[in-house]
Amino acid sequence: MIEVQAPMLAVSGPDRPMVVFRPWTMAEMNESMAHLPSPEDASDKFAEELCMFCREFSPTMHKLKWLMAMKLGPLNWYRVKGLLHREDCRREHHEWDHRDNADYREAVLELANAVKAAFPVRVEATKLNDCLQEKGESVRAYYYRLYELFNRHSGMPEPNVRGADPSLWECHLSSWFTRGLRDDIMRGMKAGLVSWKDTRLADLLTYAMHVEEQLEEAKEAEAKRAAEAEKQIFTKDRLAAAKREKARAKSDKELQLALFTNDSCLGSCPTDC
Repeated sequence: MIEVQAPMLAVSGPDRPMVVFRPWTMAEMNESMAHLPSPEDASDKFAEELCMFCREFSPTMHKLKWLMAMKLGPLNWYRVKGLLHREDCRREHHEWDHRDNADYREAVLELANAVKAAFPVRVEATKLNDCLQEKGESVRAYYYRLYELFNRHSGMPEPNVRGADPSLWECHLSSWFTRGLRDDIMRGMKAGLVSWKDTRLADLLTYAMHVEEQLEEAKEAEAKRAAEAEKQIFTKDRLAAAKREKARAKSDKELQLALFTNDSCLGSCPTDC
């Protein structure tokens, strides 16, 4: 929630709440628009959140256009401004759907539609084609990276509600998702999920993460077995080395003893012995 005061405030009136105007400060203007996404990346999302913003904060249209100019910059605002035809108006009633607010609601809708018209969704299949799960990247991280790119470059709006049957948006995102998975994860999915082509997106994501977990567990178990085998080989090598060292020590001792005995014999025997 944005912690700023709305410029149109509901206050107590003689017989019902009244909406009165309060000027914006520069800090409030900057803060209030900061949460909106870039219309160049997601104009549909921007338009949707702009309507929610106006419903909550109720700036006059004059102030809203000022805010939009600050948010978009001069060149981008010029693209939107040329599609607007309504003059300044403001919210008149504290209840959003009240008939007194009809002009204000229509003006906000016109502005939202102008944003979508000025920044049409760009279809860039190349970016989706290049979005593959990277080495060391988790399934979840890959999915959300693809999800952002898909919503930005597929040209398909994300439905607000997931229905009983998959939408065109979900079918295409599922296809791109499975296409970009790592080969070992995709092999595991095909082996364990026979109907993976007809599986809903949420279930595909869940099963892919399950396969990923199984592969990680198998990898850890293999590493543990390899470490244990290496440890056993190292232990055997150390025992063999110790045994050889012991044998050499014994041979050295026997040789020294033989030399000592021979030296003693030479010292005690006559020269012609």
